[in-house]
Amino acid sequence: MISHATLHWAFVSLFATLAAVSLQPAEAADFVELKREKYQKEIDAKKVDLYTIRNRGGMVVKITNWGAKVQQILVPDRNGVLGDVALGYETIDDLQAGQGSMGAFVGRYANRIGQAKFTLNGQEYKLAANNGPNSLHGGLKGSRFVVFDAKQIDDATVQMSYVFKDGEENYPGTVPLRVIYSVTDDNEFVVAYDATAVDKATVVNFTTHTFFNLAGQGKGDVLGHVVTINADSFTPIDKTLIPTGEIRPVKGTSMDFTAPEKFGARIDQDDEQLKLGGGYDHNNPSGRDKPAAFIPKGADSVLESQHLGSFGLKKPRPA
Repeated sequence: MISHATLHWAFVSLFATLAAVSLQPAEAADFVELKREKYQKEIDAKKVDLYTIRNRGGMVVKITNWGAKVQQILVPDRNGVLGDVALGYETIDDLQAGQGSMGAFVGRYANRIGQAKFTLNGQEYKLAANNGPNSLHGGLKGSRFVVFDAKQIDDATVQMSYVFKDGEENYPGTVPLRVIYSVTDDNEFVVAYDATAVDKATVVNFTTHTFFNLAGQGKGDVLGHVVTINADSFTPIDKTLIPTGEIRPVKGTSMDFTAPEKFGARIDQDDEQLKLGGGYDHNNPSGRDKPAAFIPKGADSVLESQHLGSFGLKKPRPA
């Protein structure tokens, strides 16, 4: 695991379209240059590689087709110096041995399904219980540990595709998935995806699971990042991290980020929900169509999510 992956227990995980703009000024570039050859390997009889997309302003994103995992996001500060704001690994071997969800495109069902089962059209489907009694992120492999078919569209765009087979992980339906990663000249990193079941009714819930540190590689944790989330409610969780069904107002709770606040300001409070989640691991249903902003400590830069349904910040674990 390389240095910019060592803080993965203090993370921000944002879902859907992301826009990263200038970092705080830096004196010199400070990141590990990921090498394509260190990601070239055969897994499950399919070729794995590292793909690079870039814009005309110097922004660079590197993604492997194993799990369609984002491994590096380099964005220039106002002086043009690049900084790495995404956590990743230096080699495919490190990635395979590392944190399973970090950087991944997650499906066919992201997050947890309670008691590892669901009922659809009167039929019960039992899933792999890989997270206590629950099924997490599509099961034992989901899309996190499979090789996507990748196609470089142009310098700024790469497409990754995978077909979930009927009965795979015991989910019904054949579901072709297409994920398109692109960068714009406004320093936006855009994740667009589509999937349609072709033969049976099914359930899907996709997300991109990049871990961010907007201060850049080697600049500490994210507890000092200032966040604003335009959501006036959240979904409380039980001891297995499953939503209870209640939608609770955030006002007066540790979940209230409707005004700018540091991530770590309340993370150590004596709050039942923070204890159950080991930090923030909650959904914000009313914020789904409103932008959220994340700002590194001491900086005038911002990462904005246009479609934030949920966010996470786990308390750092000892090394």
